Amino acid sequence: QYINLYDDILGAAQSYIRDVKANDFPSEKEQY
Repeated sequence: QYINLYDDILGAAQSYIRDVKANDFPSEKEQY
């Protein structure tokens, strides 16, 4: 009935942190 979002959210957060540390985010396309 309910979906377990823990793994999806954790993976997304880890990807975000990795991109920020690698200076891949935000890129030129993702800035004003």
